[in-house]
Amino acid sequence: MLLAFNRQRRDRKPISVLYLDLDGFKRVNDTHGHDAGDYLLVAVAKRLTALVRPTDVVSRLGGDEFAILCEAMNEDGATQLAKRIVEVVPKPIEVAGRSLAVTPSVGIALSRDPGIRPGELLADADMAMYFAKEESRSGFAFFEDELREHARNRMSLDAG
Repeated sequence: MLLAFNRQRRDRKPISVLYLDLDGFKRVNDTHGHDAGDYLLVAVAKRLTALVRPTDVVSRLGGDEFAILCEAMNEDGATQLAKRIVEVVPKPIEVAGRSLAVTPSVGIALSRDPGIRPGELLADADMAMYFAKEESRSGFAFFEDELREHARNRMSLDAG
């Protein structure tokens, strides 16, 4: 993913990152076992890969979190992709005779700044994903600077 990010930054193309977490995944692992959870993760990865363009990069970050790096994708394109993810990922998946489903919460960060570092853009998308999760689950949200302030306020409340 880092190589693709660096190529896109070098080419001065806008970069969009979608960061998603699977709501309900822990329940699948706890109820049906890790083999079922692993099968579900592979199925979700295949669905995500089928939704993106050949130039986009899908990466599993760990656990039930994925990131999608999109080259030359504006806000409208990122919105359309997020809507497709929210529509397609929750469709049930058959695992050992059981129908299992999870829903995605998606955070989106857009960058037109060729100087942004990959970690910053990924962190912004992650922060937006947590906002989407808090707001509705199985939805998406765009990163805005106000989310940083929201996160700081929440950390202050948690610490106090």
